[in-house]
Amino acid sequence: MRLRDYMPQTLMGRSLLILVVPVILAQVFAVTIFWDNHWDKITQRLGGAVAGEVSIIADQLEHNYSDELEVILGNYLQTYLNIKLDFREEYDGAQDVAVQPEYNFYRQIVITPLIKALRSHLKYPHNVLIDKTNGHNVIIQIDLPTGFMRVTVPEKRLFSSSGYVFIFLLVISTFSLLMISILFLRNQIRPIRRLAAAASLMGKGRLVSMGPPRGAREVRQASEAFETMQRRIRRQIEQRTAMLAGVSHDLRTPLTRVKLGLSMMDDQAEAKTMMADLDEMEKMVDAYLEFARGEKVEDISAVPLKDFIEDILSNYHTNSIETEFVFKGQDIPIDIQKVNFRRCIENILTNSLRYASQIRVSLNITDRRVFLTIEDNGDGIPPDKYEEVFKPFVRLDPSRNKETGGAGLGLSVAMDIVLSHGGKISLDKSEDLGGLAVKIRLPV
Repeated sequence: MRLRDYMPQTLMGRSLLILVVPVILAQVFAVTIFWDNHWDKITQRLGGAVAGEVSIIADQLEHNYSDELEVILGNYLQTYLNIKLDFREEYDGAQDVAVQPEYNFYRQIVITPLIKALRSHLKYPHNVLIDKTNGHNVIIQIDLPTGFMRVTVPEKRLFSSSGYVFIFLLVISTFSLLMISILFLRNQIRPIRRLAAAASLMGKGRLVSMGPPRGAREVRQASEAFETMQRRIRRQIEQRTAMLAGVSHDLRTPLTRVKLGLSMMDDQAEAKTMMADLDEMEKMVDAYLEFARGEKVEDISAVPLKDFIEDILSNYHTNSIETEFVFKGQDIPIDIQKVNFRRCIENILTNSLRYASQIRVSLNITDRRVFLTIEDNGDGIPPDKYEEVFKPFVRLDPSRNKETGGAGLGLSVAMDIVLSHGGKISLDKSEDLGGLAVKIRLPV
């Protein structure tokens, strides 16, 4: 696994990562330095102070014990140091202090300095416990030669609350910075998202208006460049389409006059041969006009694709052609250009009908994609020609026999229409029927 596989995929996520990670690292360093220079030293000193007090009490009870001294020490400790003293004379507490319990992470931070300080100050067996009746008190048990001493100390005497305040401020500042960053980044990334959505719609053949440029200077420049590019591409397509349509339309008039003249010739045998050539030329002109019509921009509409395909196939049911339609997935409306997409499917079916007697159309609609496959049992196309047949005016049959094809624009038109819908079209060998399989993939 590479590191980038775990990185956020959106610009928003990566921008936040670039901003937040250095801040978090800086705060980790600050906490580390604070912990080492302040918290750790403070807890050590507080633990050492409590250990010193307990050592003095233990020494007084060991060498100068009396009932009066125990009462006096107890009163002073309770009044001035908030320490509760309990001493039992002539009691063997070896079993009570035999085990030093382990604590969780937080308790270790607070109590470990006290345990270390007691080990350096006390020469008697002892241990440190947490008061079960009051979890905020620490109990220190010491087995003295003259008895068993039990001291209860408030836990707050062993640490400083400044650590809590410091960490709380760090968390609040990090959270506030994150919220402010998200607000600012959302405003900066919104124009980029609009630009990406506009580019996607343009790729589907739609005319996009982004409105006035917004965002940072670089984003505004990119938006203006996109608008300029869109206008140039649209103008170039319109000019090419108008030129092709105009030339093709103008050729029909002289062709019609020539055909009329040939019909009046005396030599009908020669006229018949020339008439066949004119029919072929007229067929090519019609194909060019068809190609020009496919270049026109059409409005998008939501269409139930299953019914749409079935309606197209209903026109191809004949006694000599066996057609099959297979559908699976979700029957949901798909945004398409109805006229252009019908032309795309009909071009593919017409090519199949020339060479095959069986056609199967498979449609699968998922949450994100539409998969349309048109297969036949014809001779197919050599794999090395799959890319070439999508080029305009390319025919695998080198002759101009009108029985074996048109001007070589069928698959080219189909490819342009599929690309204008933001999809992909490819050719493959049909595994079931043995002929050609045309595979179309569209976004939902």
